Amino acid sequence: MLKKYIKNKYHKPGNVYLGLVHRLDRPVGGVIIFAKTSKAASRLSEQIRNHTFQKEYLAVILGKLDKEKDTWVDKLYKDNKENRVIVSDKGKEAILTYKVIKFKDNLSLVKIMLKTGRLPNTEPWLKFTSNEGDFL
Repeated sequence: MLKKYIKNKYHKPGNVYLGLVHRLDRPVGGVIIFAKTSKAASRLSEQIRNHTFQKEYLAVILGKLDKEKDTWVDKLYKDNKENRVIVSDKGKEAILTYKVIKFKDNLSLVKIMLKTGRLPNTEPWLKFTSNEGDFL
């Protein structure tokens, strides 16, 4: 279906290349990264391998955060038994920064940038801030 879309949108003759590069954040729904060329697939794969691939999220959060922007550093541990990530001294360091883009009607639109990407660290951060939210 995606190959057909690319073929029609870009008027490509013949076969269309579509490379599956990576699935980000699989335990929390995630995003699938595709490349339209083998060169792009190679470059994206290299960025993921070298940890230079940047992950940014948008979240709508109920309420107002204490600070307009900040950095959150904590230790996250994957509880395999419960299949969730929790804040724990047994975990590995996780760092994210955030910036409130807009606040309206008791909702905050927040840009979240992951600095470490070992585990999905956005949901424990929401719990830490005592806010409910959904990611866009």
